[in-house]
Amino acid sequence: MANTTSGGKPLKNCIRFFTEATQFDVFKNKDILPLCRKGGMRAIWFGIEDITADLINKGQNSGNAAELFKYLCSIGIEPMAMMMHNDNQPLRSPKNDLSGVLNQAKYLFNIGAVSYQCTYLGPAIGTREIETAAESETLYKTVGGEPVAAAFCDGNHVVASRHKEPWKRQMNVVKAYATFYNPINFIRVLLRAKGDRVLGKRVLFQIIGMIGVCITAPKLWSWARKIKKGPIEVFRGLQPARIPLVDAKEGHEIFWSIKQIPAPYLPQKEGQEPSSSQASNTKVTQTVKTTQISKIQIAGRPMPVSMGGKQTTPS
Repeated sequence: MANTTSGGKPLKNCIRFFTEATQFDVFKNKDILPLCRKGGMRAIWFGIEDITADLINKGQNSGNAAELFKYLCSIGIEPMAMMMHNDNQPLRSPKNDLSGVLNQAKYLFNIGAVSYQCTYLGPAIGTREIETAAESETLYKTVGGEPVAAAFCDGNHVVASRHKEPWKRQMNVVKAYATFYNPINFIRVLLRAKGDRVLGKRVLFQIIGMIGVCITAPKLWSWARKIKKGPIEVFRGLQPARIPLVDAKEGHEIFWSIKQIPAPYLPQKEGQEPSSSQASNTKVTQTVKTTQISKIQIAGRPMPVSMGGKQTTPS
């Protein structure tokens, strides 16, 4: 790509591309970064999560991050930081200790990160973390008597936590964003503009970030208040599939990969294990008896579930 032309022009003048990588891998291969820049690369999103590696160890550390981010900025590639707050991470930590979420946000700005993302550790729809959270009874089912929307499993909202004050953890996310995106940092960006090859994007992201904080903070504060007021009801163990799979020929429920309990309104194949990685049949049977299942509905009507042409409507 670095030596490719399009219409007689270098490809880098025709396209720009961005990618995601770990800090460890990019640092190990930083000798080829100028070639990547020549080929059109303009930014790298780093899933650092926790720069101290206490939450998850991807080979990241603060020293290498500082060296790498400085080098990326010098050759015109924007380093973007993606972090993750969790139940065990403090809001602030002592000086020279980067364990605090605000300490990390400040450090990343100081070493040259162009943008900053902070989510809260929780289960994403479609991942096995949903099963883990349900089994450990940390996944919120309702807050204040209202079901938690599936859209809230987005990392921005605290929807699974063992913390005794989860509403404070929610506001920590807002504070982390405000530590990175704020008028003081915007002025600092302008004051150290000389020689900054990614200045344009740095200014743009500060402006967008500050606007984003102003829009997002009231919404997350509203959610934090609901969590604080409660009550919070959690899922008690594994749940039936929201949209179960049905064998088109025989009509029974199919269990594939995901841990779940059988849907009581669907016929079950005799002798079929709910999942090869499932809990024991006894535990599953007991859970079925104590779980109330509502109809799957779209626009107020039962939704047919089918595979291969045959439909089964929950009744």
